[in-house]
Amino acid sequence: MQQLPHDPYSSLATTLIESQNKAPVVDSVVACETSFGTPAQLTISVDVHVRYQNRSFKANTYVFPYSQEDIENQEFIFDNAETKSGLTGVCSFINTRVAEFVKGKELPLSKSSLQAVGSWAARTKQKYGQES
Repeated sequence: MQQLPHDPYSSLATTLIESQNKAPVVDSVVACETSFGTPAQLTISVDVHVRYQNRSFKANTYVFPYSQEDIENQEFIFDNAETKSGLTGVCSFINTRVAEFVKGKELPLSKSSLQAVGSWAARTKQKYGQES
């Protein structure tokens, strides 16, 4: 009797209860170039995929608008600053570095997670600023 496994329904119930207490987590982040109406108005679209209860789905899509003041800023994210074109560099950065950083983080992101993102971005900016 001692060698028999515990009641299988107890372990199943425990697994179900534990799975209900878990928050959704970021599964992936996918960024791509898109445009507002005309190809000349480029912007970035970011799809956020979430894993919850063993399912992955697209939770939201963010499209980032920007103003003329943003475009005139020398630090804007265009691939070619002179022609103010191309956003593939920033999309690549989001798809690799940012995606790796947020993957597996619980949603909603806590204040400490957002502060970690902010400090990570500042360190990254400083690192790339020093390499230039």
